[in-house]
Formats: sequence, structure tokens, C-alpha cells
Amino acid sequence: MSEKYLIACDLDGTLLTSEKKISKRTQDVLTTLSHLGHKVVIATGRPFHNSYHIYQALQLQTPMVNFNGGYVHHPEDPSFPKRIVPLSLELAKKVIRIAYEKDIHNIQAECLTGNYLEIEESNISFLSELKDQRKVDNMFENLQENPHCLVFYSQHKENMDHFEYILTAEHPHEVTVHRWGPPYHALEVIPHSINKAKGLQYVTEYYQIPSEKVIAFGDQTNDFEMIRFAGHGIAMGNALEELKQVANDVTSTNEEDGVALYLEKFFQL
Repeated sequence: MSEKYLIACDLDGTLLTSEKKISKRTQDVLTTLSHLGHKVVIATGRPFHNSYHIYQALQLQTPMVNFNGGYVHHPEDPSFPKRIVPLSLELAKKVIRIAYEKDIHNIQAECLTGNYLEIEESNISFLSELKDQRKVDNMFENLQENPHCLVFYSQHKENMDHFEYILTAEHPHEVTVHRWGPPYHALEVIPHSINKAKGLQYVTEYYQIPSEKVIAFGDQTNDFEMIRFAGHGIAMGNALEELKQVANDVTSTNEEDGVALYLEKFFQL
């Protein structure tokens, strides 16, 4: 196939298995396509420090989309013009104050320099196990830089529902909210102007690849815009039903090498 495509992959629930690994089959397919001249791009909500090892494992030489499009950069090419769009510190603190008012004190602030973490509910065990976190007693007082996203966790759905309602009512043009769970109720807050599609569009313009030549894989609410943007928007078999409805096609699950299966068929590998 002489035409070159940009292949955008979400990580969790898409490229990675439930054990947070890439299967050999998927890795081999993406490596083959890279060698054929196609551009394989990671598009994730994760920060760079928590996704670079996957970029390295795939031996990529392409830009990377982190923080759901809030940070677009090229890990191997410092001359690439970065795109950085964080939440302002002022807005972040307004959001944190609302969370406190709803008795939500499990907060992760993801920044370019690292993550801040405030934990109140010790039984949300995975938070205390996170590495490379700057643990603070009070996020409102200790956060000193513009975060790319804020993530809130609670075991109380009603508190989180009220929190989401206030955020969307008071800041509809300033923030975008994503929810997920169980076992815990989680809510992610990012700048309103940011999504993976805008991050990918920045990369396609850099490479002069039209959106019709973009193949994008995803599974969650933060993948909607990317799936719609791509000429070939592919939902994973384990994706939200709402995402499957807007996708051009549905592949197998992340546990069944869904990305590799679709690409093998599409490129006749």
C-alpha cells in the first residue's frame, strides 16, 4: 500500500491488556507498519512519564499526544513545535475548592514536572501505591503550577454527581469532565478546549496527512472526538456502547489483540 496512514492508539483498554502490557502480536504489527512508513502515534490521557516506556517499547519516532491532547510533543526530536495547553492554576484551585465543598479529598493533579497527590480515603488502595507522586496534605494550598488535568476519586457516587453538576453548570466553557468507574467513582477535569482529536489534528497537519488517512482506536469517553475525527474511527470490542455507535467499525477487545487484528486485515499483512 503506497498511501501512508497515521495510526493513533489509545493505551488503557485499547493498546494495552488488562495487565497493562502490549502483546507481542500487537507490537510486531505496529513495528511492521512503522517500517513501512506509516506514522504510529500514541494518544493517551496519561502523562508523559507514565507512557514513555510504551513509546520506547514500540521504538517509535513520532510525536506523542499526552493529557488527552493537552501536551503534544516529540520525545526524540526537540525541534518539534510543542503544543502545551494546561488548566490555569487559578481555575484549578476553583475546581479543587468545589471538590472540598462536596467532601472530595482524593485528588491527583498531573503536571509536566510530575504529579501531586492528596489522599483522604485510605481504602482507595491504588492511590497509596502510586509511584512518583508528590504527596500533599492540602492540594489547594500546595499546588503551585498549572496542571494538565485534575482527577478526583470517591467511593460516594452522590458526592461525585453533585460535584460534576456544579462544574458543568458553573464552568461550561472552561472545563471538560470525564467520568469512569467502578470500583471507584472517578472524575477527570481538563481544559474545555482540549481533546485527543485536536492533539491528533496538530500532528496530521505537521505530517500533512488528511484526516481520511487516520486510523484511530479507542474505548472510553475521552476517545469520542478522536474516533469522530479519524477517517477510520475504530472502537474496541470492550468499548463503551456509545462509542461503538459513533465508530466506523468495531474490532475485538484489548484482550484479543483487537488493534492488531484490525490492522492486519486493513493493510493485508
